[in-house]
Amino acid sequence: MSVNDELWGTFAVDDHLRQRAFVAETVLFDRLIVPRPPPDDEEQYAEWVAAGWRPKELEEKLAALEDLPIGVPHGRSAADGGKHLTSQDKTAGVIRGR
Repeated sequence: MSVNDELWGTFAVDDHLRQRAFVAETVLFDRLIVPRPPPDDEEQYAEWVAAGWRPKELEEKLAALEDLPIGVPHGRSAADGGKHLTSQDKTAGVIRGR
């Protein structure tokens, strides 16, 4: 299957908080694009906690879904034009969920 044949679903920062989050989507989509706190950014992680977005719960759900989700950094540093991404991340266009 080529990327052109894949159907990708995108989510908001709090979609993982829904009851049965990602259950139907695992059947509907080939990939799930899920915002997550930027890696190695404790301040952003704390902001996610303060906002009630429960990043630890999100990481547990992403891990359970194995290779289906693609975690994309979301937060203040995501607005920096990609300066926080490595060159490999920029080439791939995303950061894997784990």
